[in-house]
Amino acid sequence: MKIKSVNIVGITGGIGNALYDSIKCLPITIHGCYFSNEIVSKELAKNEHVTLQRIDLTKQNSIEELCFPNYEAIVYLAGIPHFSNDIFQFNSFELQNQININIYSLLACIKGSVNYENSVLKKIIIVSSSDSNKFKSIYNLFKYLQEDMI
Repeated sequence: MKIKSVNIVGITGGIGNALYDSIKCLPITIHGCYFSNEIVSKELAKNEHVTLQRIDLTKQNSIEELCFPNYEAIVYLAGIPHFSNDIFQFNSFELQNQININIYSLLACIKGSVNYENSVLKKIIIVSSSDSNKFKSIYNLFKYLQEDMI
C-alpha cells in the first residue's frame, strides 16, 4: 500500500524531523503539526508539499481546534518529557499535560480523521519512547497506555 498523504503530529521534534527528512523527497503530501520549534518549522514551510499547523496539544481547547486534512496516514510523535523515577512525582498541571498530549489529542486526531464522510485514512503509526517499567513515571505510564490503545 503506497501512502500519498500523511498528517505528522510532532513534525518539528527530533524524531518527527528525522521522519520528515526521510520522506521529503517522496511524492507525498504532508500536513505537520508542531508547537514550538519555529526554526525547523520555517525550514519545513519552504517545501510546497507541506502545510503546517501550530498547536499546543497540552491544552484541551487547542486540541478541540485541531483540524486535519483528509489524509491517508497519521504519524503521531508528539510528547512532552517528564523526568522522574517515581510515578507519584507530579503535580496536577503535569498530569493534565500528559493526559492531553498522550491520550486526548491522539484520540482527537484519530476521531477527526475517521469522521470525514469519505475518510481515506489507512494507517495510524505511533512513535513512542518509554522505559520498560511502565510505572516508572507518568510519562512512561501514558506512553504505555498510548501504545496499548492502538
